Amino acid sequence: MRTLYLTAIICFASSLAPAQLSQTLPAGFDAVDGPSSTPYLINNTPDQKWQWVYDSAQFSATYQILISEIYVRAASSANAVNAFSFANLTATLASSNNNYTVGSHNTNYAANMGIDASMVRTGPWTSPAVPANVGFPTATWIPLGLTTPFTFDPTLGKDLIVQLTKCGTPTVIWGPQMDGTSGAAGTVGGNRYGTLNNCTSATWSFSNNEFAPIIRIDYLPANSTPMYQVNVPGCIMDINGGVGASYQPASVSRCIGSISSATFAVTPGNPFEIGVQFGPLVAANAGGMTLPNGSVFNLVFGSPTLFFINGGAFPVFYPSPGTFVVPFATPPGTVAAQTVALDPTAPGGLALSQGCQLTGTVGAASVAGPTGDDTSTTHLLGAAPLCGPTGVPFYGAMQTLLHVISNGRAMFGTTPNVSFTATTLAATSANPFFGAWCDLNYAAGSTVTLSAPNPNTVRVDYTNMIYWGTTVTNTFALIIDSSGTVQFDGLTGLAVGPLPGPVGTSSNQFLGISTGGAGTLAPGSGAATDLGATIFAVGGPNVGPTGLGMTYAFGAWGSLHTGINNITFMPNGAGNYDWAAF
Repeated sequence: MRTLYLTAIICFASSLAPAQLSQTLPAGFDAVDGPSSTPYLINNTPDQKWQWVYDSAQFSATYQILISEIYVRAASSANAVNAFSFANLTATLASSNNNYTVGSHNTNYAANMGIDASMVRTGPWTSPAVPANVGFPTATWIPLGLTTPFTFDPTLGKDLIVQLTKCGTPTVIWGPQMDGTSGAAGTVGGNRYGTLNNCTSATWSFSNNEFAPIIRIDYLPANSTPMYQVNVPGCIMDINGGVGASYQPASVSRCIGSISSATFAVTPGNPFEIGVQFGPLVAANAGGMTLPNGSVFNLVFGSPTLFFINGGAFPVFYPSPGTFVVPFATPPGTVAAQTVALDPTAPGGLALSQGCQLTGTVGAASVAGPTGDDTSTTHLLGAAPLCGPTGVPFYGAMQTLLHVISNGRAMFGTTPNVSFTATTLAATSANPFFGAWCDLNYAAGSTVTLSAPNPNTVRVDYTNMIYWGTTVTNTFALIIDSSGTVQFDGLTGLAVGPLPGPVGTSSNQFLGISTGGAGTLAPGSGAATDLGATIFAVGGPNVGPTGLGMTYAFGAWGSLHTGINNITFMPNGAGNYDWAAF
């Protein structure tokens, strides 16, 4: 068996695949934002179906191409995209049955699509937060995650149709709008047609002639040799769920020290071996190998950093137990792995899994929070670029998604709430949160930043934020750690604002913590209760409210912390918090 493996590896055919190419559709937006934008597809409107149509004249290639990935982006480099989670996004690509003209497309979706229509991805579409691309001309591209390439020939004069169906209400949405372009008739090179609130509709009811979302496509000449191996039946591998494609490696990043998970699935009893390499995966034309049976070995055979888990420097094949999962701490640097199995049902008797690549990253010193009035950013805890704890308990429920609101509070749950009006009633019905909630705004020199001072702590610093409608500045911090302890620090940097209007107006402040509405924490949990305000005074520890009672002070902004610089809320073992102040 070992001889068979070595023979297959050594007798390979080197791939000569050309370098991957890319362009925007419509063309010309690689280094400039589009003049328009849209909330559709990426907002929380459920059950959407769209056809994005791009004129064949917009393609740079004058030959048949293989499209391997499609990307979208926020409307501006100043926009940070929230960590998002769409339950199902299905993408189908097709050549059109007609060429681009304004309003020429059939209201029936299927009637527009040629016989080459092919589903290129389906399933969840998720991503960690994508920070603002400050200093660059456009926002960062976000891949749709195509799992199957699509062959398209722009020389035939047919349009490219990108049909997208998003079913279900998303749990977390982008936040900013998506980039697009519009203009006079015949000038854009694209149209858009769609249906809202029905992802299975046969016909569209929403049209934007001369409007097109701006996308980027990655492509190769259609006769290119695959550069990366993909999973095959009987030999499957992934690390942290990463899935690649023929022209895209399965690559994921995790914070150093966080727990990663490698999953292997080899037909039980078939002899297998796993190669591990310190360094990235290599394409077939850049150090990898294309074997005689067409499989691609994406590690560097013979490299001193490559070893096999059963045999060390040389492979030793042992019968597979089937499917198994191996958790491990994410190491620094980049590590790659690939499974090889002796399989009598595979071509040449050899089956290879996809290669998997994991990069351990060091958390950034800080990442930007919201950068405008009544806005938010969403951050997946424990994930790059921030790193820090992978989750924090709040009122006894583990939270992994943190929304930072420009109006002075940090929030958990699904969709962030950016309301600027602080009320005790809203505090019992919104998402769980903690902070100094009031109507804060940006001015010159204002910043909101997140940091992880240590692996167990997340800190949000509000610096030089002003009370809306004034020039009064405020600087303070919100902190939570993996024990569930919450701190408000630097409260002497909260200035006393002008006298408020009637209770409930924007010049009031809620200083404290709340579980929010029913169901926002653990399944079956109740809503926060209002047992009355607390007067925060130096000293403690002080016993907090019972049950799901909120701990808070409410009143004129900046007047709730007299003589106090820090309030610490400590989990008390009864599902609530005690507190101390100094």
